[in-house]
Amino acid sequence: MKIPDRKAVRQAYLRIMRHPGSPQRTGRGVAIGLFAAFIVPFMFHMAVALVLAFLLRGARFAAVVATWISNPLTFPVIYPVQCYVGGYLIGRPLSYETVCRLVGGMVKEPTWGAFAEMGRFFLVPFFAGGLLFGSIAAVAGYFLSIYLLTRFRARKESRRKLREERRGLRKIKNLGMNK
Repeated sequence: MKIPDRKAVRQAYLRIMRHPGSPQRTGRGVAIGLFAAFIVPFMFHMAVALVLAFLLRGARFAAVVATWISNPLTFPVIYPVQCYVGGYLIGRPLSYETVCRLVGGMVKEPTWGAFAEMGRFFLVPFFAGGLLFGSIAAVAGYFLSIYLLTRFRARKESRRKLREERRGLRKIKNLGMNK
């Protein structure tokens, strides 16, 4: 999997900011994507986010892009912490060493046996932690994206008005010079 560079991240950001829908629709898409990134295991979260965005009338592209918070670079950190916290939430705490050992074993040797052992310990804590972190990220992402989108559009509109004023002044100067 290719790691996105700064240009690709900026292009995705600008594409979300230029989404023609309302800020609330885009915010819904971002919230759905962030929630799916935490609650659905890696590789399936984009498909789930896309379906949920369609059903909940969120911006589909924003939902898919928001799932990228969980990627091969971040999920080795996010998932163990999520399982660790989830274990406390359900009253079955896991030691951080156990979490790291099982996840590390799965990363080093991705076999069905390692996956089944990891699932036995992590399935319920994963979803409990995912619900907590996904809900927090979704609410924060919703309001932050609405704020950023509103600010982006206001700045874009003010720049458009400034360009129109400058064009008007140039036309006036050109008319004065023709006399």
